[in-house]
Amino acid sequence: MDYTNNFTDLLTNVSSACGKPISTNNFKIVDLGLPHKKPDKFPTGKMVVYCFIYNNTFLKIGLVTKGSKDRYTSHHYNPLSSPSNLANSILSDIDMDLKVHNIEEDKISQWIQENCHRIEIWLDDSLGINALNFVEKLIQYCHPPKYEGR
Repeated sequence: MDYTNNFTDLLTNVSSACGKPISTNNFKIVDLGLPHKKPDKFPTGKMVVYCFIYNNTFLKIGLVTKGSKDRYTSHHYNPLSSPSNLANSILSDIDMDLKVHNIEEDKISQWIQENCHRIEIWLDDSLGINALNFVEKLIQYCHPPKYEGR
C-alpha cells in the first residue's frame, strides 16, 4: 500500500468533510522506510503522528509534541523506557513467537529498526493539539493498530 498517498487523501478529504480542512501545505508525510533508523531529533515547529507497521499490520500509532522528544526518538525501542512502548508490547505479545521471529530482548531495538516500517505525519504547530488528536484518531480508525492500550 502507498501510505503516503493514503494518509494524504485521508487527511485532506476527511478534514474538508468536517469543515476544517487541513491543507497539504500544513503537513508532510515522512516515510522513514523499512528498515529504518530511529530519529535523533524532533522536527522544529511540528507535532507528529507516528506509525510502526510490521508485515502490513499497524502495530503502534501515537502522537508526540515538542515536549515529548524521548517518546519520539527512543522510548519505543527500549522496553524499560516506559510502561507503554512498542518494544514492550512486542516482547509481551504471546502471538509473536519470539523464537520464530528471532527477537531477543537485548536486540529488540535493532529488530524494530530492521523489521518495522516507520511512517510519520508532521503537522505544523499552528494547527493546534485538536488537529493532532484528530489525525492520530483518523489513522487509528482507518488502520487499527495491534498495540493500543486503553
